Amino acid sequence: MYGGKVDAQNGTALTITGTGNSVSKEVVEGYYIGALAIGTADPANANVRFADNATVNLVDNAVSAIRNGGEVYVGAGTVIMNNGSKASYGGGIQNYGKITVSDGAKLYNNHAQTAGDDIDSTTYVADSASYNPPVLTFAPVGDGWILDDCKEEHPIVGWYHDGKEKLTDNAYKSWNGDGKGDAYYADEYTVSEEDVSDALALKAAHGQFCSVTYEVTGDIPSDAGAVPAAAKVKMNGSYTVAPVQTTSQSRYTFSGWRINGSGDVVTEIKDIQQDVKLIGVWTRRSSGGGGGSSKPTVDIPDDVPTSAHPAG
Repeated sequence: MYGGKVDAQNGTALTITGTGNSVSKEVVEGYYIGALAIGTADPANANVRFADNATVNLVDNAVSAIRNGGEVYVGAGTVIMNNGSKASYGGGIQNYGKITVSDGAKLYNNHAQTAGDDIDSTTYVADSASYNPPVLTFAPVGDGWILDDCKEEHPIVGWYHDGKEKLTDNAYKSWNGDGKGDAYYADEYTVSEEDVSDALALKAAHGQFCSVTYEVTGDIPSDAGAVPAAAKVKMNGSYTVAPVQTTSQSRYTFSGWRINGSGDVVTEIKDIQQDVKLIGVWTRRSSGGGGGSSKPTVDIPDDVPTSAHPAG
């Protein structure tokens, strides 16, 4: 589109998908191509808005989900995933205009062949002439996002540069948070509340992880429940420890979670630098009394006399 408006209002639904459709080489290599393409010819009059409570899905497109040269608002109910398999830049969003991605929108697991798997934002250049710099506003990654690039199920924990450093004329240094040795590359980008006009190529991904595991020992009551699941936490990050185990049986006591079973009880771990094991210990009080001062009691049935009279 080169002008006009698209307005997905609250309560409405919109899906833009390439599922089941083939795509020609000419289409993929077309400079203006995106599943939703907003041209740069008249940016002031090319506006797209997906309201926060609209259900919008841009999924499974071989090209960039959004190629923006106008003004776009991506609401909290928008999903942008699995796009860009044949796109060179910005599999999720390729931005030359003004775009705002609301907190709550799902923007991950997109791919691009050269740089910016999820976001590529840069100044539009044509015939050696540069247009206005881009304006990008977006939020930190969401909870529960899982990356599809990894052999194991790794959580997405932040935004990472995916094309910041140019290696050759047609190649950039791409994110590789699962690489070993010199192959490892995960340079995290810190999101602010300010608009960004610098060139950015980003991927929702992860860096190095530390593992947090749990172990329960001692006299464990039958209703203590399952041991908390292990977690992966990004290095230098923080982690909220699982709640203590509980029981309905009053004779059992849980010690709380301690690192390697010693030291103080912890409820949060900050600035994690290595793998952590949290150990909790159950103890059981014995049923016997103490002190010798109490007297035993006996229950007597109602039909048994409680006093004796001598025979006369």
